[in-house]
Amino acid sequence: MPLPKAPKDMNLEELRMLLEVRKLEMKIELQDVQHSLRIGSRILTAVKKSGILEQITSLIASNDTLRNQTSHQANQATNKSETASDQSTKSSSQSKSQKTKNSNQSTKLKKKNL
Repeated sequence: MPLPKAPKDMNLEELRMLLEVRKLEMKIELQDVQHSLRIGSRILTAVKKSGILEQITSLIASNDTLRNQTSHQANQATNKSETASDQSTKSSSQSKSQKTKNSNQSTKLKKKNL
């Protein structure tokens, strides 16, 4: 709320009233904060007594466990697919190597026969 006059233009009685108004405003704000804290405290106490807090905590813990298990399974699947890919590449390389050896041997045999 804007003041009708600047404090420097007020007389002593007006300044005292202004100070008293400011004190009352501060008291009201403090009471509002205290009231909110009391309500919050009551809500937390009710939640603890009802067991809801334990249920929420266990739900969060089970979600974390499930998420970790899912992540672990995904990692295992990725590792298996990488291993299969590596084995496929290895067998493909071995197959090419065998074909090259066979080709070299047949070339040598042809040269001997000539």
